[in-house]
Amino acid sequence: MINVDYIDTVAVVTLSRAPVNAMNRQFMEQVTTTFEMLGDNPDAKCILLKSDMRCFCAGADVKQRGTSVSGEYGARAGHNRVARAMFNAIADCPKPVIAAVHGAALGSGLAIVACCDIIVAAESAFFGLPEVTIGLLGGARHAMRILPHSLLREVAFTGATVPAAYLHQIGVIRHYCPDDKLAAESMELARAIVANSGVALCKAKTSLNTIENMSVADGYRFEQKMTNDLMDTDAGKAAFRTTGL
Repeated sequence: MINVDYIDTVAVVTLSRAPVNAMNRQFMEQVTTTFEMLGDNPDAKCILLKSDMRCFCAGADVKQRGTSVSGEYGARAGHNRVARAMFNAIADCPKPVIAAVHGAALGSGLAIVACCDIIVAAESAFFGLPEVTIGLLGGARHAMRILPHSLLREVAFTGATVPAAYLHQIGVIRHYCPDDKLAAESMELARAIVANSGVALCKAKTSLNTIENMSVADGYRFEQKMTNDLMDTDAGKAAFRTTGL
């Protein structure tokens, strides 16, 4: 269900559960394991997350979820822990993660996209939180990271979807392209990222994740600490001698 290939130092993770990458427990566990493995792999400086199905991810496998968690509360709690572990593994991965999105990214699929660092969206891409239409709640807390306040609440309350074209228009998505250009554009961005120091990229990701919920003063203090740590590395000392940065 999850395939990993390497193009130089770009790890390409492909979601591949027919027909729409509906997420069951095994799928989520594989995603978690994959991102934890890539986070520890020095050969991967950046991760490109994509799908080879007809859409990026249509969300939770509602049929499987209903049969696996409809019993005791402990079973539902276990399912929820697996879901949280998957989202955390993506968001907390020390490598930059690019989501290359085509077609639907709904519910948990939108949450996956929101856990990534950068979005590249094809013209066919659209996003939403349809859970309310079947009496459930979705991944709104993750979606808050990318959707503006009023828009997020509209899609959460109505189950409406938002096309990538609109998100590109309002600046949520910078990289927007025809579907047949998605692979090339997302890989071009990945190559621009991996042209930089792997150590610096990991420090940058850790720093950005850490300061996201800090005050400006505390966040900048933490960034300074990360910078000092980098300057103590051999690569940092060499760069400082060369550029004076």
